[in-house]
Amino acid sequence: MQNCISGAGIPDTRYLSSPNFISFTLHCLTFLEIPVLSYGAYCILYKTPSRMKSVKLLMLNLHFWSCLSDLVISFVGLPYILLPAPAGYGLGLLDSPQILVYLMVTFIAALTASVLAIYENRFYTLFAQNSWWKKVRKPFLFSIYTLVPLIFLPPYFDLPEQESARQLVLSKIPCQPPFDFKHREIYVLALDYDVPVYCIAFGTLVLGVSITVFGWLIFHMLWFGTLSSSNSIRTLNMQRRFAISLTIQSTFMISVVLTPVLTILWIIFKWYHNQMLNNFIFITLSLHGVGSTIVMICVHRPYREFTFSKLCYFSKKWRASVIEKRSGGTLNVVL
Repeated sequence: MQNCISGAGIPDTRYLSSPNFISFTLHCLTFLEIPVLSYGAYCILYKTPSRMKSVKLLMLNLHFWSCLSDLVISFVGLPYILLPAPAGYGLGLLDSPQILVYLMVTFIAALTASVLAIYENRFYTLFAQNSWWKKVRKPFLFSIYTLVPLIFLPPYFDLPEQESARQLVLSKIPCQPPFDFKHREIYVLALDYDVPVYCIAFGTLVLGVSITVFGWLIFHMLWFGTLSSSNSIRTLNMQRRFAISLTIQSTFMISVVLTPVLTILWIIFKWYHNQMLNNFIFITLSLHGVGSTIVMICVHRPYREFTFSKLCYFSKKWRASVIEKRSGGTLNVVL
């Protein structure tokens, strides 16, 4: 396992590998996230047209969990994780890494379940109101919502004794520079990855398969099936556009989460330690909410048109102000 710079036994003291770097970067990202996420919530609340009323609360729910998961990583928690060991530090407001890890996994699961809820709602509203699914959907959704807070509980039933676990983890990852940030202590979730990985794999399988099935059903029925006679061609085209926009948004969101998760699994499998890579993994995870909000504004026509209208308005106002100032300046010179 590569733990040291160039394999020479020298501790990795690069700034990009330090807790100071990830703390500073995530704090800076928080100042970016708050206005962007707030603007996304404003668009959903006040610029969602009446024809999208049935999914307004579901989109707001998705945005809510996206905001929470972002802020837990970038502000409340600030994870400094020592992968491949299941251990790390919490550098944020919450000096409780065990709670931080649980919240991170649970909020991401809630985010994924929110995507599933939107897909299920579209499928039920368009195609299944008079089918057997009408009786099954409530128990199904209840089981999904119940699963979310339970997915990552099993690792907490057998937590290791922390003092000996810390010594064991640090012995497996040599060449660690002294940790002197906020006097926090390392927290070890487990001595192996079996239970945490099985829990995450199970949750990913259930939610991922469900989203895929509903997504395929919606696209198949919209393009190759038929809507009821009460729906016009205009309604069909509107539903198709919404389905495409939702797919782009959810695909981006899931990809930004899935890529770091797959990287973490590769690190665990190879038992490879590179703290700079670890830092960038969690920086990437902290950006999924902002990225998803920007994609949402770009792909959903009502939000896009409202945003561009405001940008054009302020751009014209700024240019008029500049021209006015230049004209006034020229006039003073002439006089």
